[in-house]
Formats: sequence, structure tokens, C-alpha cells
Amino acid sequence: MPNKPRRDLQERVEQAASAILKASGSVGPFELMLRLGWLAPSHFVSWKKGIVPSLLKVLQVGPEKQRRAFRHLEQ
Repeated sequence: MPNKPRRDLQERVEQAASAILKASGSVGPFELMLRLGWLAPSHFVSWKKGIVPSLLKVLQVGPEKQRRAFRHLEQ
């Protein structure tokens, strides 16, 4: 069962990307992180205003999971 978490992430990314695409016509990494619940909308707004210097410090997942999600998004 070691592939199940990867499959679950792939399914979550596909569903999130599909919903974003349907709503706005395009999908980007920020929208994906927001939709997956990995980035709080308030942190995103603070980052855009320059209050939060790096989104990496406020993301709720580690770099490996981010990379896997973005690979799924590219597919």
C-alpha cells in the first residue's frame, strides 16, 4: 500500500486543478496551494503586500509534498 498516499495526492491535485480551471480558465501554483488548503488566504494576501517575505515559511506542507503536487499538476 505504499503508493496509496501518492495516488491520493494525485487525485486531490487533479480534482483541485479541475475545479480551478473550470472557475477561472487557468491553474497556477498559488491557486493550487490555496485550493488544497496548504496556504491560508490571509497569508497569501500578506505575502502579496510584502508583509510575509516568503510563502515557504507559511505553507502547511513540506517541500517534498509540494514538489509531488506540482509534478502531478504538470501531468
